[in-house]
Amino acid sequence: RVLDRTLDRVSVIRVKAISCLGSLLDVISVEACDSSHIRMALSSIAPFMATEMAESSEVFTGERNVVSVVMSRCKDSKSTVRKAALQLLEGIILVGNVMEPRFAQAFVKASNDPYVSVRKQAVASSSAIFENFQGHRYCCQMWLQVIFRLCLDTDSSIQ
Repeated sequence: RVLDRTLDRVSVIRVKAISCLGSLLDVISVEACDSSHIRMALSSIAPFMATEMAESSEVFTGERNVVSVVMSRCKDSKSTVRKAALQLLEGIILVGNVMEPRFAQAFVKASNDPYVSVRKQAVASSSAIFENFQGHRYCCQMWLQVIFRLCLDTDSSIQ
């Protein structure tokens, strides 16, 4: 199963599994017009990825919570895995229309990552989220913290 592969020992496998989940999320979000259609599509494709977006702050629930797996992959030892996890987390937030403080904190922490690619992804993702949740308190704080770190970044390719 794809979700099990996100916990693989080999980082390339983890990245591919996370990217596969992101692609699945993209396809479902294009095909489905509201949260009930997204929930039904996810349930039919993979029963363990059933969603409860309307009643819960969690986007995916089931045998193993996809959000908790993604959040743990944001702290992975490999930078490519962290970058892919941030991309998937962005997709979950945008498709699920759910924003929580722990999601914002993941992007803020990523903006201080030692790897430039992860910092760039944190900036791109937080900006995309901020565009959709401009009035949301956590998004505003997240975006300001990420962009402030961007202004102070020593790497000129990020500025």
